[in-house]
Amino acid sequence: MKNHSFFRSGSYSLIANGAQQVFALLQFMLVARLLTPSLLGEWAMFLTLVSLVEMARLGLVQNALVHFLNHQPEQKEQWATNTLLLNIGVLVLGTLLLTLLSPFLSQLWHMTHLFNLFLIYLCLAPILGFLRTLEGLGMANSDFRPMLISSIVFGLFYWILLKFAPIIIKLFNFEPFIHSTFGFDPNGILHPPILVFLQFIPTISAIICVCFMTNNRLKLGKIDFFLLKKMFNFGRYGMATNLCSILFQRADLFILGAFATPSSIASYNIATRLISYIDFPLNALGLAIMPKLAQIHQNSNTASVARFYEKSVGFLLALILPIVIMSFLGASYIINLFAGASFVGATPLFQILLLATIVKPFGRIFGVTLDAIGKPIWNFRMLLMSMFITLVINFVFINIWGTVGAAIASTLSIVITISIGQLLLIQWLPVRFIFICKSIPENYLLSFKLLKNFNVNFLMKQNFKNI
Repeated sequence: MKNHSFFRSGSYSLIANGAQQVFALLQFMLVARLLTPSLLGEWAMFLTLVSLVEMARLGLVQNALVHFLNHQPEQKEQWATNTLLLNIGVLVLGTLLLTLLSPFLSQLWHMTHLFNLFLIYLCLAPILGFLRTLEGLGMANSDFRPMLISSIVFGLFYWILLKFAPIIIKLFNFEPFIHSTFGFDPNGILHPPILVFLQFIPTISAIICVCFMTNNRLKLGKIDFFLLKKMFNFGRYGMATNLCSILFQRADLFILGAFATPSSIASYNIATRLISYIDFPLNALGLAIMPKLAQIHQNSNTASVARFYEKSVGFLLALILPIVIMSFLGASYIINLFAGASFVGATPLFQILLLATIVKPFGRIFGVTLDAIGKPIWNFRMLLMSMFITLVINFVFINIWGTVGAAIASTLSIVITISIGQLLLIQWLPVRFIFICKSIPENYLLSFKLLKNFNVNFLMKQNFKNI
């Protein structure tokens, strides 16, 4: 019964994440065709800044909620109250800070409409905080149904609204009102503030569906400031870690904003977003490999860990190489399909960023390998070094070549960091890179058995059976 419950919860989680990815892609394909390139660049920067607030909220609240709700379940109503207050507090205060900074950021990035976007999102933040609380309480109790329902309802409703909003605006002649209110280019079909307005209906609909379809009524207790402080102190380190991580990941976009036009930012964002979808299977299978590495290290010697490292990297390389090659050759077609003909100019950016994907399997397994052999401090040192390399190269290259420089800098920083990591790794493990290359064709031979059996676990077990 426990196993059944565990797998059922895991299925909900996987489907919810899959739904988020699918709807995000569909929404992206619509928005890229509805907005002008300049407005799309502003929308991309707005979403990036909003993600800072969301990641801060997630780091502060979720791990702390799981910890305290499982250790002190008798105070679950107080923890629910604390979660609601922290969710709304972080979203409101974070968005308010961005609203206050928006005049400076608008001038820095040559964007004049960020203030309106954040002002509208500030009104949406409390409602989003309530929805995130319902999802978080469900996840803390290993119930992923709220997250699943929320993902599907919000994604579906928002996509429908995006699809038919231009028709409604033209049918009821709302265009003069929109243009006079926001002062945008009248050539645009939709404007970014409208995209934020449209999120109110899906968010409220998701809350209603979660409450009624899961019988999940939010029961709140009295406000306990001692417990609230305790929860905040527990989660603040996770919040800081998440913020540092996303600032590092999006440093190229922030620096690019100071040197390029919003339309150039839109092209670069399209290229990086497509790369994230290509990286998705790599990340998913990388997570599946990690527990096996810990088990091998516990039961075997460093030589076995090295052999597993070789086979793991070879497995991921065999997976990603065909995707990279086909994407590189059909780059213009892919961008035209997902973003429209207006952004075919992003093809070189996409191709340059694709080159870094070839070495990412080494980086995916490198970090967890260091943890397994008792050298986690080197993960932190590599992160600091990578941040420094990324910032320096991006600043120099973007200043010289603009968006192309950003793509080259991102690719170079990944290649340099991973190369240094491999040089360090061979000091501690007898890794043989020639065997990584040899394992790639072996995986292609085994893949025929995978297709025959329709079982990913079969391929992984065959690949690692001699370890």
